[in-house]
Amino acid sequence: DRILGIVKQLNPTAKVLQSNYCNVDIKEVIGTGTFEFEKAATGMGWLQSLHDLAVRDINGQKKIAPTPETEEYGISSFVYRARRPFHPRRLYGLIHDKFVIMEGVVEDEGDGEEAVDEDDSENAGDEDKSQDAEDVEDENGASGDGSAHSDSDSWSEVSVEDAESSEDFSKSIDPKDAAKNKANDPIFKGLLRSKGFVWLATRPGLHGEWSQAGTMLTLQGGGPWFCVLDHAQWPENEATIKSIMSDFQEPWGDRRQEIVFIGEKLDEAGLRKVFDECLLSDAELKKWERAMRLKNPDTMHDKLAQLFEDGFEDWPELVHDEHDGHNHATIKA
Repeated sequence: DRILGIVKQLNPTAKVLQSNYCNVDIKEVIGTGTFEFEKAATGMGWLQSLHDLAVRDINGQKKIAPTPETEEYGISSFVYRARRPFHPRRLYGLIHDKFVIMEGVVEDEGDGEEAVDEDDSENAGDEDKSQDAEDVEDENGASGDGSAHSDSDSWSEVSVEDAESSEDFSKSIDPKDAAKNKANDPIFKGLLRSKGFVWLATRPGLHGEWSQAGTMLTLQGGGPWFCVLDHAQWPENEATIKSIMSDFQEPWGDRRQEIVFIGEKLDEAGLRKVFDECLLSDAELKKWERAMRLKNPDTMHDKLAQLFEDGFEDWPELVHDEHDGHNHATIKA
């Protein structure tokens, strides 16, 4: 029953065949003709968990909770959501020793054609860079009379706490060690599956795709957030647009953390706490917001990289092109 409960939570529509000594009719597993892509894409347990959590009366209080049948086997799920970015260093510090992290690697292209494009873009962006340089100088504390500001909200580099962190961004942990660490961790040991979107402070244009099963965690660049796309690049279906807009929240659009966690005897409070600790603090968020207001994208990304150490693999590059008076964002691998 326990195994069946786990399978049902991970894939509610899966047909489960029980057998002794692998005695299964081959016709039950080969050439069944039962696969439907759309059904498979929309029937995954993690995706249904976004919608199946219901308001239930628990101990006299109204709470969002999983359906009762999953509780019978100790299997539960919840959705972690947040509206501020993760600090890459702290997120890595949380996950690096409990999971085997797999990342997509972006290959470098030839330098010749790119050099011409960069030269053109530099000329086009000189005015913005000049203004941004003045903004950065002002924020660094230089006033009109040459004196320096000492307020705590001025620009700063990576915090001392992060700079002195003993973890590096090595991805070479032994899978056996990761499995042992996860199994012995009181917060992560019950986690079976998680999937969703992440928002890193240093990568404001693209969402990260998070997909974990057991000790294997894939974290790689996904598509652009809809808030950075011209509306001409949005889907045309009204229902889809309505769904997209439901994820928007001022001032940063649809940027968000949204991860579904599924597991056995999950420590929901513990997981929420450790992921909350990876979010930017109020002071860090102020610096991040100032960097985001810089007009030139290159200057903005450089400043974010100075503020928040990020050693994850590169993601596909988000390129903004001007066509017919519209700003079109495209992914450059």
